[in-house]
Amino acid sequence: MFLENPIFGVGAARFGEQSCTGAMGFPHSTILQGGAELGLIGGGLLIGLMILAAVTLARPFLSVRQGSNWSAHAFVLALFAAFQLGDQIYGNYFMSVGTWLLLGIAASMRAVGNREHMDRG
Repeated sequence: MFLENPIFGVGAARFGEQSCTGAMGFPHSTILQGGAELGLIGGGLLIGLMILAAVTLARPFLSVRQGSNWSAHAFVLALFAAFQLGDQIYGNYFMSVGTWLLLGIAASMRAVGNREHMDRG
């Protein structure tokens, strides 16, 4: 399916009708589904978003700052890892509510981190 439409994919929510799984079927992997349905462009953006979120959530552990709330950061990072693993076993990017919530939290943490960096410098 990916090889037939590598740039743009077959279209969102069309994996089932383009494969042998049936009209409502999905591959049980957000990354595979993103590549097949959204092609290199959409699938690449999806993977890039996941990597950016992981780096943002891991950043507090890479630098030592006073007053950093390590337990909260560790909890959010662990939740993100668990949801990502779950999405690769069972998931479909339309039903990955927990992952999208944690991507929003990562974006918020990134914005707060950037604001703190600007205030100091």
